[in-house]
Amino acid sequence: MRTHRDKGSVAAAVHASLEQRTRANEPRKYVGASAIGHVCDRYLYYVKERVAGAVVDARGARIFEFGDAVEELVVRWLRDCDMIVHTHAKTGDQFFVMARDKTLGGHCDGVVYWPLKDAYFLLEVKSHKDARFKELKTGGLRETKFEHYAQMQVYLAPIMRLGHVIAKALGRVRPLKIIGGLYVAVNKDTCELHVEEVYHDPETFSALHERASRVSAAQQPFPRIASSITRFPCSWCTFKIHCYTDE
Repeated sequence: MRTHRDKGSVAAAVHASLEQRTRANEPRKYVGASAIGHVCDRYLYYVKERVAGAVVDARGARIFEFGDAVEELVVRWLRDCDMIVHTHAKTGDQFFVMARDKTLGGHCDGVVYWPLKDAYFLLEVKSHKDARFKELKTGGLRETKFEHYAQMQVYLAPIMRLGHVIAKALGRVRPLKIIGGLYVAVNKDTCELHVEEVYHDPETFSALHERASRVSAAQQPFPRIASSITRFPCSWCTFKIHCYTDE
């Protein structure tokens, strides 16, 4: 059987299609839960303002959609072991939670009812490369992936009223009894699972909320956290070119 290597036409077509779907949005006044744990305030400012680099490119879109596919698999696996999982409102939209002061918000993956504990848990699903996955198993979520830990703390904070928000979205009268979160990590290389229970951390959330208030109110970028574009973490940053030409 003869085979013909694609000259890039299919990959290029997929790339172009995804680029078409990723457009810049208007600047927003709040900081997203998925970003609030980032090490750099200047980064958060750029994300809020949707400057060049904040727009998800085709590669980023593929990564996000791959994550969505992993999430769907995990939800199916949880349901197969008799857990009740809600991922979308009656309208078909994802659950959205916003602080009352409008400084901090985000979309959560869903909630899962755990029969063993007779309670609902916030659900957060992430996938990791093998090296990162092993670090997570050894060191724990808070120490090895603080951005994900911070994201869950936003949703779990009592002032975010997650149980009320989701109950309303599902058309229920009584708020859901959400006592914590389940962080489900999938190893991209081996499909191994790692699950951690996460509970509300008042001190951490207070610091995150205060930070979000500062960033939301900012009218100009914060100082850089490194002296050179080649130094970590700037060398890895989406905004590095913009950051080091923006005075």
